[in-house]
Amino acid sequence: MKLRKLFRRDELLDERSEVLELFKEWQEISYELKTQEFDNCLVLEVSVSPKSFDTLIGIFSTREEALGAFLSLAEELGWEKVPESFAFYHAIFDGNKVIAGIKVDGQIYTYDQLSLEDMIRQLASKDRIVVYSLEVITYIKDIYPEVDRKTYSISKAIAQKMMNPPDLSILAKLYGKELKSIEDYLNFIEDLTKAPIRLPEGEVELPPLDAPTQAC
Repeated sequence: MKLRKLFRRDELLDERSEVLELFKEWQEISYELKTQEFDNCLVLEVSVSPKSFDTLIGIFSTREEALGAFLSLAEELGWEKVPESFAFYHAIFDGNKVIAGIKVDGQIYTYDQLSLEDMIRQLASKDRIVVYSLEVITYIKDIYPEVDRKTYSISKAIAQKMMNPPDLSILAKLYGKELKSIEDYLNFIEDLTKAPIRLPEGEVELPPLDAPTQAC
């Protein structure tokens, strides 16, 4: 498991104190630290073995309980878990009707308004949610506010490269594809993350799916 924290390049950074603060009450946990750069940010990254939390069984009932408590503290201190599990998500709006779909590990699951709770549980179990446009998550923010910080938007990544992201259906036509079903949309969205995106004005190399999505 990896955790990271972002800082501006011009920020005075005391790496040791940042890490000591994180592990002050967790001295039984072993870790490795490295520093790297991403865009205009400096990134502190610590690698922690989940097995280290076995030493805390007795204080906590299980490894999972200890790990959850540690992650909660880390989030309060501004650290985030580097994503390891992913879900591709899209929704189609037909009047007042919504058909949503998730693709996880090659399997596609579809949901309607009556099964939103099942969908939210599935999304919540993943570290990162990949969408083409942030518009498709607006209707679930009220019941799942954490979706914002977990979401990787392809169109936002394109815009950050100073290019204009087209509508998904228009982009599909540029690729010679026709999107009819929720399965078509999800498969196309996943395909877009596997190679540079071809646009009329040039190609766009997307950041890795586990890259930071928040500004430093």
